[in-house]
Amino acid sequence: VWFTTKTNGTLNNTAVVRSNETNKTNSSAEVTVYSPNVSVSKVSLNVTDFVVVGDVVAFNITVTNTGDIVLGKVNVTEIFNSKEFKFIGFDGKDWSSNDNKTFIYGKDLARGANATFTVYFKALTNGTLVNNVTARSNLTNGSNSSAKVTVYNPNMTVKKVSLNVTDFVIIGDVVAFNITVINTGDCALGNVNVTEFFN
Repeated sequence: VWFTTKTNGTLNNTAVVRSNETNKTNSSAEVTVYSPNVSVSKVSLNVTDFVVVGDVVAFNITVTNTGDIVLGKVNVTEIFNSKEFKFIGFDGKDWSSNDNKTFIYGKDLARGANATFTVYFKALTNGTLVNNVTARSNLTNGSNSSAKVTVYNPNMTVKKVSLNVTDFVIIGDVVAFNITVINTGDCALGNVNVTEFFN
């Protein structure tokens, strides 16, 4: 007989046998059914209030065994846009990678345990950039997580215009210049200052 298990735990199945000339007799068999599961979370580790193009951004990736059985071959796949992020490196105890896209945990992951590693990227463009990961194991399907980082492209220009109202200026005359600083980037700028160079 074949059954599809519907729950986890130690399940008992009993068969009762009888005939027209015998009393009934019983036999039971137990089967332990597990419910493997894995979750992954990705968190931005940027310590400044904002990130600008060219800065290094870091993400912590944590894989947790949320099932009731030890998991092996735990791995995480990084999914990112190469026009937005340039991979720099990673660190994490017992983690390895051959292609900087798939990261393999070198140990089994016990029930309720987690394993964390950190990935580092250079931000190549401005905007709200999304970085995704998928975690899986030998007994589970993929689990996904995403993290966002807002990257700014600060910029400014300065324009200096003479305000002299006559066609020419002679020694001793007052000369005036209008100096305009323009924020041409995509974020507010603080501590704006102008330095004058003159003889």
